[in-house]
Amino acid sequence: MKKIILFSGPIHSGKTTRLQNFIADKNCDGIIAPIIEGKRCIQRIKTGETKLLETKSVDAIVIGKYRFSKEVMDWAKQQIKESLQSEVDYIVIDEVGKLEMVDQGYEPMVSIAVDKFKKDNLFDLVLVVRESLDDEVIAKYGLSECIIETKF
Repeated sequence: MKKIILFSGPIHSGKTTRLQNFIADKNCDGIIAPIIEGKRCIQRIKTGETKLLETKSVDAIVIGKYRFSKEVMDWAKQQIKESLQSEVDYIVIDEVGKLEMVDQGYEPMVSIAVDKFKKDNLFDLVLVVRESLDDEVIAKYGLSECIIETKF
């Protein structure tokens, strides 16, 4: 039986770094959001293709102190969509946060990934979530059966 794993922890606690170690020897696809040279990026797991998410553009998605490129966010959603067609053991989405809670950011692809998991049960779904949003993410996506993992 496949499962949904919420990979949870405080802001800037090394969730993505620990996740990279977890997936290193696994058959995975999806996206991770590493910080490279002090900047938030998005990376497709299968291809390694990386794009800079942070921008100074006035045409940006603003959340807190961050300004995210709409173009790169759209690219990331496309990567999630493509990864859902992969034959893998794990699909990873890093990170499901405040934007997704208001149907922005990676939405609607997070909802599509959760629905595909529930319908087909072909892969483990790993969602990276800051711990302060665990309950909200569980409620929004109907994840009452998920596993909350704070250490990998």
